[in-house]
Amino acid sequence: MNDGIFSGAAIVKWYEKLAAEHRDAPRFVRLFMVPNMAHCGGGPATTSFGANALAALTGWVEGGEPPGRIVARNTDRVSPFPNGGLFDPRVVENFPTGGTRPLCPFPAQSRYKGHGSTADAGNFACVVPHEQRKEDWHDAD
Repeated sequence: MNDGIFSGAAIVKWYEKLAAEHRDAPRFVRLFMVPNMAHCGGGPATTSFGANALAALTGWVEGGEPPGRIVARNTDRVSPFPNGGLFDPRVVENFPTGGTRPLCPFPAQSRYKGHGSTADAGNFACVVPHEQRKEDWHDAD
């Protein structure tokens, strides 16, 4: 979702169009967005998930079980986020190096359950955020 070449928003638009045209789309396609991942990998993200994605795909094709989440790992040894100054330290605290997070099928997003280590995907749930109603929108003026 931090790709300098392809827009995450454009991929979501494509997926939503597909889902609108094929009501049974979740039976044959899933979209997993990777927060902060750059093009084809890298970036301050949980970019290591290839083996888990392959296992999820194999389970779906061979066992008929669609993936509800794919566990990904952040393999950074040092945080890419600056420490101190005006930078919010909660980013580093909440996205530790070496941690795992679930990648959730769109439109679900991972949410911390409120207890346990934030470095453990087991302490996160895939949750579909509520849709914002137009009357909830506010003008920037």
